[in-house]
Amino acid sequence: MSLLCASFIFICFGYFVFKKLEVQKYYLIPLLLGLVSNSLIIFRVLTTLSFNGIFALAFLMFVAEIFVFIIFLGAIVRQTERKKYEMELNLLKELDQIRRLQ
Repeated sequence: MSLLCASFIFICFGYFVFKKLEVQKYYLIPLLLGLVSNSLIIFRVLTTLSFNGIFALAFLMFVAEIFVFIIFLGAIVRQTERKKYEMELNLLKELDQIRRLQ
């Protein structure tokens, strides 16, 4: 069931890319890394294929997911702070303009 859900998410992502719809990369890239990691583990558990490095690869992708998420979270915080600063600056400009008009 989990592989089916992961496959559905990959198909949706492919559809978004094909239709050139906007995708939030800050959330999508860590999600895809986690899904691939999880899918590798489940695929290995459910099948008789014996690829010894699959757990190491899944763990590496899981660690990469955490690092990418932290980096993207920092970018989101920086964007939010910048927008907040710009809005405050615009508000101060508008207040100054109102004072001059009065």
